[in-house]
Amino acid sequence: MKFGHLNTFGTLFITFVITQQLYASDVDEFPCFHELLDSSSLHTVAFDETRNVYYVGAVDKIYQLSHDLKILNSWQTGPVCGAGGAGPCENCSDVCPQNGEPVSCINELLLVDSAARSLIACCGVCNGSCQSFSLNDVSQTSRVDIPVLSSGTAHSSVGFIGRGQNEASVLYVGNSHSQNGDYLCDVPLISVRNPQSLQLLASIIDRRQDVQNVFSIEFVTAFQHLKYVYFFIRRRLSAELATFLLRICKDQPRSTLVELPLTCNHGGSNFAYFRDAVVASYSSDGSMVDAIYAVFTRDSSSSGADNSVLCIYPIGDVNRVFQTAIQNCFSGNGVRGLSYATRDTRLCIRMNDVEVDAEYCGDIESNSPIEGNITIQPLQAFPLPISAATSVSSSEVNGLLVLYIGGSDGRLLKATFSSPRNEQLPFDWVATPTKVLRPIKTITVDALDNLYLLTDKHLCRVPAYDCSKAHSCDQCVRDPHCGWCMTRPSCTHKSQCPPVNSMDVWLYRLDQCPLVTMTDPVMLSVNLFKETPMVVYVKHMPEHALSTSCLLKGERGYISDAFVANVSWSDGGHWLVSCTPHFSPPQMNGSALMNLTLVVSLSGLQWFRAAPVIAFNCSQINHCTECAESSFPCVWCSRNHSCRHRSQLDDCSVANEEDLVNQSSMCPRIQLVNSNRSLLAVDSKHERIFHLTVFNIMPFHRTGELRCRLMSARGNFSYTEATVQAQVDDDVDHSRHSVQCSFKMEYLGEVASKLFRLDLVWGLNSEYAFDNPFSLKVEVYKCHLKASNCGRCLLLGEEYGCLWCMDTCIHHKDCAYPAFVDQHAMCPNPEIISFSPLGGPVGGLTTLTINGINLGKAASDLTIRVANQPCAILNENYLPSERKSGN
Repeated sequence: MKFGHLNTFGTLFITFVITQQLYASDVDEFPCFHELLDSSSLHTVAFDETRNVYYVGAVDKIYQLSHDLKILNSWQTGPVCGAGGAGPCENCSDVCPQNGEPVSCINELLLVDSAARSLIACCGVCNGSCQSFSLNDVSQTSRVDIPVLSSGTAHSSVGFIGRGQNEASVLYVGNSHSQNGDYLCDVPLISVRNPQSLQLLASIIDRRQDVQNVFSIEFVTAFQHLKYVYFFIRRRLSAELATFLLRICKDQPRSTLVELPLTCNHGGSNFAYFRDAVVASYSSDGSMVDAIYAVFTRDSSSSGADNSVLCIYPIGDVNRVFQTAIQNCFSGNGVRGLSYATRDTRLCIRMNDVEVDAEYCGDIESNSPIEGNITIQPLQAFPLPISAATSVSSSEVNGLLVLYIGGSDGRLLKATFSSPRNEQLPFDWVATPTKVLRPIKTITVDALDNLYLLTDKHLCRVPAYDCSKAHSCDQCVRDPHCGWCMTRPSCTHKSQCPPVNSMDVWLYRLDQCPLVTMTDPVMLSVNLFKETPMVVYVKHMPEHALSTSCLLKGERGYISDAFVANVSWSDGGHWLVSCTPHFSPPQMNGSALMNLTLVVSLSGLQWFRAAPVIAFNCSQINHCTECAESSFPCVWCSRNHSCRHRSQLDDCSVANEEDLVNQSSMCPRIQLVNSNRSLLAVDSKHERIFHLTVFNIMPFHRTGELRCRLMSARGNFSYTEATVQAQVDDDVDHSRHSVQCSFKMEYLGEVASKLFRLDLVWGLNSEYAFDNPFSLKVEVYKCHLKASNCGRCLLLGEEYGCLWCMDTCIHHKDCAYPAFVDQHAMCPNPEIISFSPLGGPVGGLTTLTINGINLGKAASDLTIRVANQPCAILNENYLPSERKSGN
């Protein structure tokens, strides 16, 4: 059951079923009330705003809970006798006579009457009578022996306290047919009552007992908006389930009942099963528009993707459809009477003298009730990323409408609604304890933006927001509950960000978030650090931010104290924040760059981070190619073999323009002749000659000897460096020379190979190296240690020069035996070491793995037979010289 009520200001609040969450959490993270009795369940909740107390209606019991859901009190409401058709209303008792059967009281209607300071609780026993509890003295309890609801449990009920004739406080109740048979206490389907005495003020739809088993009617929710009261019902229309909206006028409820079909369509599909609705306002062209926000699913049991839709109906549009239906009826078109409430339906009576305007609330009962056939269509429909929407509720947050949409799987969507013209509705998720919240029946939103979620067994409180998920102002303000707190700086709720010196430091709109559009310069040389102003171009800078300062932050924290910033306005619509760091540059620790963040501070408070600033030091770059290709304004000084900032060339020896290199193609560098390979192989016992191509040799490079140098990456060798004189040929062309290096390397130890870096060096002490863009390396190796069998030996590349000779893998220069095996031959003596499995079914199709040596160089070299039957080779599993697999 769902219900609504009006506060003292006339604004409508409605409590609805809702339960959905973006991510699951343990129930211990949230305060929850749990109904422990297996035989009981929770049905409805009511909120006393005056005392911030919640009342929960269960089976045979009502609980009074604090705001943190601790039990304050409870009342027993059942089981009782005299229920349903067991006897007249006045015989209801909690003591059963001999052989009597007690019946449980399911508290379906639970309402707080703030004016009378009472709690009204109604259930289907005692012929639908109610009990009244004093909110000022919980010991004062009385039963009002007037039937309000249908008797029994197989029906639906809605109700709320609103305004009636002359703005008097009245109770509106809608309840469906009962399945208990004959009525001992007849109650209308829709009634208006005195909320204190529960006496009937108006019977809107009288009950037809002869059709109660024919027409299945479900009251889902009800609310009041200004002078009209609306009831949402589900009932069968032909063979299909349909949703209808019933409207009455509070001043003339009996003569103004109109029923119209309500549909929700999206993407060509009809979502026929109405779940819940809430009334709230959105802004349109500077004015507020009240609308109904309703959630639908395809049917009562559907779930999964693309199964739920939110439909929006502006109330002004809805009332115009009702006005048209009334005008049609008074023009003699249409039908008066409801098939499930009146004994017959007839054509409307033509009454030309009755004027039906937009505010019509006439007292003419001749054409009431009206069964209209004009369908109410939504202005907009949004698909919901939720399994099966069960309810919807809303709140106004910082001038924005926030919708909460719950689903059957315990998850809760939050949507910020701005306009029905939008094609998409932005969603976020609210954390809920989904292990227990499935599905949620109702949601109540308190003044602190806490959501109270009701299920069959739990009432849990969850916050409507989690501001900690956002880490920047623009991300933060996407959630209307959150704002960017300049004093922290972080995303917080407004209650966590108090003003500073009467200055509001909580930013909650995107046009308040400082937006850095540009930082100049984005790269700052350490050589010019003290004298270069850094300028930040900022949009959305509050006027009270004109007194600012700057700080520089590195990866490990701040590297400076605050320094003064000047703020000015540019004609381009930006604020310019300019600050100059009058201090020494940070230590680069051997790196050419350091990532910094410029932080703009307001009155000593961290405010926002500007775009990153890179501090760079050209002198930390050691290679010409890296210097010339860097994004920094660096130049390579060839004679000094160093990288310099363009403005710091005083200590750079320059004889001509070629001594300054700013293009990588002009850098002195080496590579293998006619090859882009980076690895060279040298047998440890034999000399090897390398031919290198050298680009851009300058005359000063040859004032001393050019030498080839091998440097080991790891030690524990007989030596770690070797240099030999390089022989330089004439120019291949103007920019290229050919250089020849010859090495013979030996090392100790039973290690298969060792790796060395190859460089061409120059200078008096051979201290400078030409660029080596391909990272040329030399592998010094021993054949017999790189391969232990013939198969592996022949798999070594031809550049190694290894072959199988005298049952060992050796360099071809060391083999004096004529019967050797090289890469062009097949290894002799294949050997199977093992295979698995050792057995299999006679039908075959068993994968057999064979391990051995000298098993060919490719799968095509082998033929396998098992029990004289061919075994197909699995090429993808073949490992040369090691393992063979087949089927």
